[in-house]
Amino acid sequence: MRRHLAAALIPALLASAAPGVAAADPAESSPSAPRGADGSISALRLEGRGGRTELTVEITGGEVTYEHFRLSGPPRVVVDIRGARSDLPSNRYDGIHRGGVSAVRTSQHAADVVRVVVDLVRDAQYTVEQVPEGVRIAIAAGAPEFQAWRSGGSAAAPRVAAEAAIPRQQEPRQQPRQQRPQQRARPISVTFENTDMREVLASFAELTGRSIVPGAEVGGIAVDYVAFDNQPWDEALRALLQAYGLAAEEQGTGIIRVDKIENLANRERNEPLVTRTFRINYVPVEEMRSTLEPLTSERGTVSVNPTTNTLIATDIASIINDFGRLVEQLDVRTPQVAIRAKIVFVNRTDAEELGVTYDLKDSRGNSLNQLTSVPDPQNPEQLTNTNLVSLGGSSIAALGNANQRVTSPALQVLTSLVLGRYTLIAFLEALQSAELSDVQAAPTVTVSSNHEASIWVGERTPIRVVDVGGGGGAGGGGGVGGAATARATAQLVETGIRLIVTPQVTSDRRVLLTLHAERSSAAAAATEIGVQFLQQQGQTRVMVRDGETAVIAGLTVTEVTRNRIGIPFLMDIPFLGVLFRRSSDREVKRDLLIMVTPHIADESAS
Repeated sequence: MRRHLAAALIPALLASAAPGVAAADPAESSPSAPRGADGSISALRLEGRGGRTELTVEITGGEVTYEHFRLSGPPRVVVDIRGARSDLPSNRYDGIHRGGVSAVRTSQHAADVVRVVVDLVRDAQYTVEQVPEGVRIAIAAGAPEFQAWRSGGSAAAPRVAAEAAIPRQQEPRQQPRQQRPQQRARPISVTFENTDMREVLASFAELTGRSIVPGAEVGGIAVDYVAFDNQPWDEALRALLQAYGLAAEEQGTGIIRVDKIENLANRERNEPLVTRTFRINYVPVEEMRSTLEPLTSERGTVSVNPTTNTLIATDIASIINDFGRLVEQLDVRTPQVAIRAKIVFVNRTDAEELGVTYDLKDSRGNSLNQLTSVPDPQNPEQLTNTNLVSLGGSSIAALGNANQRVTSPALQVLTSLVLGRYTLIAFLEALQSAELSDVQAAPTVTVSSNHEASIWVGERTPIRVVDVGGGGGAGGGGGVGGAATARATAQLVETGIRLIVTPQVTSDRRVLLTLHAERSSAAAAATEIGVQFLQQQGQTRVMVRDGETAVIAGLTVTEVTRNRIGIPFLMDIPFLGVLFRRSSDREVKRDLLIMVTPHIADESAS
């Protein structure tokens, strides 16, 4: 009997020694000497009055005195009423916010002391006074009017450790089933010393309101000493059972069965098998099968019917019930994500070319005829571009920049100067060009969360591939004397716009994107194959909000080419050197910009 009384009083003692306890204010306390329990606390009344929240402790019988102090972490007001006993019913005020108060708890702190604990939502000023009905605690919470609450009656309240439980938090607003966080079990504070395990389990059943059935061999186990301070009851029970070689098994009806581990294992092996079918709606049935198969017992099996997307499980009843809960959690509709990408590729080319070429001819001697033609001495009626060399007499001929001409010039100026038998011919050629290529692609794709989607728009370019040893080798019949014969084949290379993306929707409506964006094209090249491939791509992993645009790639490439070709020494003369050289300036800019905007496709309200 003494052990039961200690177990009932320990939680109330722990409340006064909780972490974060503020020291009692001497000015707020009214100490008094111990005395007999003459008064009886029969009811509690919580009501709002004048912007204050008032808790009235109704006391009948003899006179009482009180002490009070404040606690923090969480904020609480504690009032010890001396000379009283608690006759309150078992129903209590817990977990519902009224006027800044979240819970009211009472316990028989000592033989003649009743402790009243008021849990506050936040710190607030308070006063305690004695009124004709008993003791009144007034809290300046500034809360609006609320529906009054009262606890009182003739039934006696069992003095158990549940009175020291921490209040439950307010229920959060409704969330989607697959995103609702798992609720924490109710904390308890309790101590057991030299207590039979059956009595310990009975105390857990009384504190938690659950049905606990111990096995036949549990009664011989004695708990020497164990104390739990503000711990979730399920974790506390699990740790206690593990310490004594026991295990708990919850049945589908909610009853918790406790026994030795080996007894539960033997019972599982002898338990009859149950078969149940699960209709899978949103997940491929093979994926669900691979998830559940590792959880079966030694005799359990899992099979599927792909036609109806149904899973068939055979196992003991407890595992089948677990499968039911797992299927309910895993077989959920995943959100759809519409992904809109924009790929912008801009190619700008600016070119400037200026060239001057010279041709000095001697009409009766040497003549270099690469720029202009002259009559053929062998056939005066025909023109020739062949150089003419005269070995008799004095003669001179010259060419300047003849092999460095401007390709497709926009301006050509020809000058001719005759000096006796000599003719000086000069060509001035100029070109300035600007090219702009703007390629924009806006692929859009819709896909389920955690699934990959790809989209490609483009063409396949054939490439000629030559295999020198393709048909060679002795006995291959590919060439004379066993020599290798080259074989040519065509290989198709894909070019265009490609987008590969895998979205993942988070619980706070953000989208985690793993994506690859690419733009490629084929261009002519001065190689044996005759073609080259230009490719720009970006690959990243980024998290964005619903409807937010993210720039995942921005690249600017600038290529500047400058050529100066001309007559030595003369081309370097300041100001005049431009007349004796060919200059070419070419600037190419390539800009790549990739933007992605995801939109979560919400279902219409139904």
